[in-house]
Amino acid sequence: DDDEVARTATNKAGIPVAQKLFAQFVKDFADGGPFADGAVAPKKAPSSAPSADAAKSAASKPPPEPARKGRTVKMTEKFYCRPNDIYNTFFDEGRVQTFTQSRAELTREVGATCRMFDGQVEAVNEEIVENKLIRQRWRFVNWEDGCWSDLRIELSEPDGPGNTVMRLTQTGIPEEDRYGNNVVDVVEQGWNERYWKRMRQIMGFGA
Repeated sequence: DDDEVARTATNKAGIPVAQKLFAQFVKDFADGGPFADGAVAPKKAPSSAPSADAAKSAASKPPPEPARKGRTVKMTEKFYCRPNDIYNTFFDEGRVQTFTQSRAELTREVGATCRMFDGQVEAVNEEIVENKLIRQRWRFVNWEDGCWSDLRIELSEPDGPGNTVMRLTQTGIPEEDRYGNNVVDVVEQGWNERYWKRMRQIMGFGA
């Protein structure tokens, strides 16, 4: 082989002959090397480390915003009462149990958990402003583990005392529960039929 020839030449003729063989070796590669006759050269493994320019470019780009998941429900309801009537009703276990016909565990403490409809609904108080704002993380227990929606209820009297406007915005509602049932329709129906309609009828807040 080439190595043996080179060693033999070196032994017999010394360094000049070895240099001549090496020069020929370089020339062969300059003319196409062992792949000049159509053989396929092995592919070079891609470098796992990004170039300095690529790393700099990536570092200069802001991180992508997290994808917003889930559906949104928005409602605006009017009641013939004061904002404190609606606000107090949300946290009054006796009233809620009366118009939902189910057990409720309620608290106004921020960070604490409320439970409605015999424990089928959980809500963690995130922000409470008396008579004005209720903000909660809210879910049905049959949603996927760790899945919560964001509930915001705002109370105001834009048309004067005794005419309360309640604006509800609920975001991050999943399409389905863990059993494949539609969720958005259940949420909307629950608010409309089990809360607003019955609050007007039973609590006397108007039709």
